[in-house]
Amino acid sequence: MSWNNITVGDLVESGEAEVKTGPFGTQLRASDYVEKGTPVINVRNIGFGSIRPDKLEYIPEEVVKRLSNHLLRKGDIVFGRKGAVERHVYIRSGQERWFQGSDCLRLRINSENSVLSKYLSFTFLTHEHQSWMMQQCSHGATMASLNQDIIKRISVRLPPIEKQRMIVDILSAYDDLIENNTRRIEILEEMARRLYEEWFVHFRFPGHEEVSFKESELGRIPEGWGIANLEEVVDLTMGQSPKSEFYNDRGEGLPFHQGVTDFGNYFPSNRLYCTVENRVAEEGDILFSVRAPVGRINISKEKIVIGRGVSALRSKAGHQVFLLSQLRKIFEEEDSIGNGAIFKAVTKKDMQTIKMLQPNVHYIESFESIAGPLWKQIRVLSDKNINLRGQRDLLLPKLVSGEIDVSDIPMPNDKEVEAA
Repeated sequence: MSWNNITVGDLVESGEAEVKTGPFGTQLRASDYVEKGTPVINVRNIGFGSIRPDKLEYIPEEVVKRLSNHLLRKGDIVFGRKGAVERHVYIRSGQERWFQGSDCLRLRINSENSVLSKYLSFTFLTHEHQSWMMQQCSHGATMASLNQDIIKRISVRLPPIEKQRMIVDILSAYDDLIENNTRRIEILEEMARRLYEEWFVHFRFPGHEEVSFKESELGRIPEGWGIANLEEVVDLTMGQSPKSEFYNDRGEGLPFHQGVTDFGNYFPSNRLYCTVENRVAEEGDILFSVRAPVGRINISKEKIVIGRGVSALRSKAGHQVFLLSQLRKIFEEEDSIGNGAIFKAVTKKDMQTIKMLQPNVHYIESFESIAGPLWKQIRVLSDKNINLRGQRDLLLPKLVSGEIDVSDIPMPNDKEVEAA
């Protein structure tokens, strides 16, 4: 059976799909938001196929009931109306009955007899589609803007429904492996975080019952422990940006990071490179953002060049995992230091004078022996996910264009990924 070219508008005309704009500002006001309730997907929460959970907002049940026609269902596809026009979210079962924000558009497939919403979502992840969206939505110097008419003009090449299911199954298998690894990473990170807090925040370390306490600049701490300025325990390198003529995206030189643009949850991804080495971070160094958002933390996986928005930190005593845990706790809130002071940028002096708890070295080394292997496993799983995403992203455009036959593609598995 042949492939057909259709538009979203064709699906809307046939009743197989509908497009809906989010509630108007007069319907959903800033005063309607609450601390807990039904999550609202706004444009900042729209990623590439998945939700960005940072800074979710919530509305109460009475607002949900009043605007229930904006509740989302599994399989809905949500676009941002301004700025993030090339991105979209595919609504999964865990996000069913979340709420469509005012700055979003929703595409809903009413019948999956001829088209699968998940298949559409995968086609919307191709570079070809994203470039088209940016071209259609850009108007000179103004922010890119999306409307229903543009969504209806989106063209998709559709194979028979059986082929769509096979393509979705293959690509979803990659996503499932990535999601499983991500959950394992979160569990490992939580284990390391809880251990740190148990021992060095709540002071319930082994043998704590026999320890007396004393007052310090950071409050009550165990006898025999101390307080030091960061400069006493850390080798600190502040970034310095080379001239832009030394930047490239061809992989020449060392990876270059001058802010949080390419920071991940734990490790940065490389997009830019630099052929001069003004200031560098070594493998294992802690990367710390010194400009807003201050306090974002990643770990360098290799030698890199750092620009003026980033600093690199290394424990003088070799207690890198303890230092990582300590900094993550101090900077739990972006743009603030543990004492609550808000910063849009921090200087070298600001960094050097941060107060650091210095426990008995025995407890630091015991912590390192437990938490160190957890972070090594986080690195392994993160690398697996990079390989999985790379393989999926190579396959995706070839499968949805028909360049390769899905029947020839085996299901991915973890062992193959490790060998890749």
